[in-house]
Amino acid sequence: MALVVIDNDPWLDEYDMCEKLHRDILDLLNKRSVELKTSDDYARLSSSIRIRLKQFDVEVEQLSHKLREATMSRAITLDEAERRERLTENLRTKSIHMQRRFNDRDTMSKTNRSELLDDRYGFSNNKLSKVENSGWSSVGDDDAILPENPTMADMAQLRLQQRSMMEEQDAGLEELSKTISRQKNIAIKIGDEVNVHNDILDDISDRMERTVTGLQRGTDQINVFSRKEATCGYWIIIILLFIAIVVVILS
Repeated sequence: MALVVIDNDPWLDEYDMCEKLHRDILDLLNKRSVELKTSDDYARLSSSIRIRLKQFDVEVEQLSHKLREATMSRAITLDEAERRERLTENLRTKSIHMQRRFNDRDTMSKTNRSELLDDRYGFSNNKLSKVENSGWSSVGDDDAILPENPTMADMAQLRLQQRSMMEEQDAGLEELSKTISRQKNIAIKIGDEVNVHNDILDDISDRMERTVTGLQRGTDQINVFSRKEATCGYWIIIILLFIAIVVVILS
């Protein structure tokens, strides 16, 4: 079985980035909690938090995907894979906590929100102690709000919430994929139309060149004919003058 390389492990670096993003979101949530709902700062903070929450979910899913790949390729030991799986689940739980806190700001007071989170979601202290004993020193700063004795129903509901969020994300990505596909087809059709119009313009340009060449040739022929007519007129005048001179002399 392959040994675990802890130093410069990209997965651990990305996990640290998720933890930092988690702390940033909590800081923004705390700032928003003291703002009036009708203020510009409240709207600005809400927009920033919403973007970071989506980013957090995407990064957690990327961590989970990379963990599955590392487990299948046996790049890490089974114990390390289980430890990282617990860390990933902890991040998902924090995501639900933050999303719930973000949404509950408009429906209930801060006290009710804390009670709801403490009663329904989280990991026990035993599970958190296992994570700490596994060698990872920074599980998170928000662990104090997690309940001590969650029931199986609580965990099942937590996983149901996570699955619902994933399904919503998948549906959004599917709709985005369809939209991009339609735009691609429209772009292809526009490109085909442009090519057809370019061919038409090229044909018109060729015909214009042939027409201009024909006009130039006709103009040259008319000029030559005009010069010939002018020369004939001069000879007729000369002959008539010569005849007149002869008649004058003879008379």
